[in-house]
Order: sequence, then C-alpha cells, then structure tokens
Amino acid sequence: DHIFVSVVSPTRIEVYSGVNKENFYERSTIATVDAVLPKVRIGEWLEQSAFCILLRSCFVDVHNGQEVPFTDTDRDALIGVASNIVSGTIAEYQDTGISQKATLKTGIQEAEDRLLPEKVTLRPYRTFLEVEQPKSEFIFRAQDSRNSEVQLALYEADGGRWKMDAMKAVKEYLMEQLKELPDITVLA
Repeated sequence: DHIFVSVVSPTRIEVYSGVNKENFYERSTIATVDAVLPKVRIGEWLEQSAFCILLRSCFVDVHNGQEVPFTDTDRDALIGVASNIVSGTIAEYQDTGISQKATLKTGIQEAEDRLLPEKVTLRPYRTFLEVEQPKSEFIFRAQDSRNSEVQLALYEADGGRWKMDAMKAVKEYLMEQLKELPDITVLA
C-alpha cells in the first residue's frame, strides 16, 4: 500500500513497507542501499605525495555538479601548499594549535617561511554521488616524521554537521525523483 524511504545515514537508505496486518503490524524491509565511496583518510598522517593524491581523487572541485573557473573550496590552494612544504622545516614548537609555521619552496632553490592555513573548506566524497557533496571545514596539520619526510593530515572541524547536510541533500534528491509516486514517503 504505502512505501517508506528512510535516509538512515549519509551512506545508507532503507526502503520498507507500511504496517502489514497479516504480518502482525510490522513493516517489511524491501531494500537497503549503501553508497559506494572512496576511502577518505581523515585524521591520519599521510606522506606528502599520498596526501596530494588524496586531495585530487577524494575531494570534489566542482560546484552544483558543474565545473567552474572558480571554486568554493580550498582544495587547489591546499594542494599548492601541501606539495611545496620542504622536509626538515616544520618546527613542532611553532604549532600553537591554531596555526603552524613551515618553510615552503618558492623556486628551484628558494624557500620562504609561511603560516600554514589553520582551517580549510573542502568537499570530500562522503555521501551518494547523485547529490552535491556537503562542504565542511577541516584543520590542516603538518609534521616531520622520524625519517625526515613531511607528513600531512586533515581533521574534521565541523562537529559532524556535514552528516545532517548530506542526509538533507539525499532526502531532497529522493523527493524530487519520486514526486510522481504518491504512495511513497521519504524520511530523514
């Protein structure tokens, strides 16, 4: 009779029936859908080239599904900073918790001291690809490892708000796609 589509999480949708008298007024699960997403390594220290590859492959650089000459995220700027940090120049004692200071390459043999960005805005692939990926803030950190390689990491800084934004976007997408079917209710 009636079908319910529930956005359970940013990566899971469940479809179930209305209550069924013959089934002792219980709902039957009709389908479960899980998003297939890349592993976005948040909160992990990565070697410099792996970090830059992560930014290029697991973070969106489009707006509303359209490639644009400008971007609404800091992805490209962060790639530029991350790829130019010189090994052996990151001083842990200069990490205030708000900002860090590192030496960046500016030419073949030139280098300059620069404060690393404290927060960056990015759109990682974290929900169904049919909807716009939610934008959220991250804290960017850099350190020298024991073998004198630069290690970089991103830490979530939005308190999980992205999950609510993603679920809302999935619900709105489903409501638009299913609007011609009156016996379906979409929940989130």
